[in-house]
Amino acid sequence: MHRVLLDLLRENERPIGAYTLVRMLSEKLKRGVSPPTLYQALSRLIQQGLVVRVERRDCYIATRHPGIASTRLFLICGHCDAVEEKLAPQLDVQLAEEAQASGFKIARNDVEVEGPCRCCADQVELSASHPSQTETCSPRRHRRLACSS
Repeated sequence: MHRVLLDLLRENERPIGAYTLVRMLSEKLKRGVSPPTLYQALSRLIQQGLVVRVERRDCYIATRHPGIASTRLFLICGHCDAVEEKLAPQLDVQLAEEAQASGFKIARNDVEVEGPCRCCADQVELSASHPSQTETCSPRRHRRLACSS
């Protein structure tokens, strides 16, 4: 089941919510999957460094960088809900220094920031200068899309 779940997350290039994962996994396995069973499988995949939870959107993605211990930076668009994962090794040093100065031990170092993605920012700029040419930011332009609940 873990392999099927990981494959589902990798096939979908967007973060997926738990309820959608229960439905998708049940369909794929051709048997019912309970939420506790799903959460146990997700927990194991997260511990293995293969899946990441996007806290602000309460959804899951297969990481693009498995096994890399660097800080993960999630860029979350507040307009279209796109989520992009990047590694941010430059933050590792700064976070470690700040934590050490406070006597804090970092258990997890994912950073989530929110703002407009390039596509949405371009649409806002375009609509300001050419209101008749405004179009909705297409989710297809993003590699990682909004959490599907």
